[in-house]
Amino acid sequence: MKILSNTTRKNVLAFLLGPIFLLPAMMLGILVSAVFDPSADIRAALEAFYIYAFVGLIFFAYPMTLFLGLPAIHLLSRYKRLTLAYLLPISFFGAGIVTLITGSTLGGFLMFAYCSAAVGFGCWYVYRHA
Repeated sequence: MKILSNTTRKNVLAFLLGPIFLLPAMMLGILVSAVFDPSADIRAALEAFYIYAFVGLIFFAYPMTLFLGLPAIHLLSRYKRLTLAYLLPISFFGAGIVTLITGSTLGGFLMFAYCSAAVGFGCWYVYRHA
């Protein structure tokens, strides 16, 4: 007996697992910044990682995935256009929304775009391979 249809199962998995791709992306960003800035305090950066990861997941990644990502995946899959080439510009649109909400500069937009690209890739990957 199937409780969820195949599409619903893919949507639920993409919603739950896709934003978790933000964690390795943020960790990679911290490590790269530590390599290029020898005066950076790795311990403080790793402590800040936990705070930023929690806040980023709870307040940005999951709500944006629910209200922007899942409808986009649904529409793109309906029209058989669910590829990264179509999904990533939509995730960059989400980064623009977050940039406007937080009042960030271009550097902030690039950071949000990097993180939203990681979440967009995660949702696409989970949806395609679920």
